[in-house]
Amino acid sequence: MAAIRPRRGSTRDLLVAVPALVVVILATVAMERGASTLGQDYSVAVLVVGGLVLAAVTSLPPAVAAVHLAAKGRGAAALSTAFTSNTLNVTVGLLVPTLFFQLPRPSGQSLLIAGWYVGLTALTLALAYAGRGLGRWAGWVIIAGYAAFVVAVLIASSV
Repeated sequence: MAAIRPRRGSTRDLLVAVPALVVVILATVAMERGASTLGQDYSVAVLVVGGLVLAAVTSLPPAVAAVHLAAKGRGAAALSTAFTSNTLNVTVGLLVPTLFFQLPRPSGQSLLIAGWYVGLTALTLALAYAGRGLGRWAGWVIIAGYAAFVVAVLIASSV
């Protein structure tokens, strides 16, 4: 019953949540700067660092949560967790800064990544809708789609 009607937050919850949010923001900045520096030091293309490495690392916590939820038989919650994470990344990481800062025109590589993300999201939703959920076959199709995405990014970064 607690999942349906959770208790109201308390001052203690706020005192824990605010510092935790600050730690997450600082860790994110440190991770981005560290990955960018390592990418420069080892001559790894910015497209690979941002489009593959940082995207994968930032996707790990929601992926772990989704696997946990799926193992508990809560497939809808698992799918929702994954999509909510991606939506927050796009909204907070791209759209909100655009309100305050003028961003440069997107490069062809940025459009490539955005196109693949939209396409893979549409594929996942289509498979979930068609199969009334996601089974092993759909999972393999999605993994194959992500493998093709990795190949496309690696090819584009070497051009």
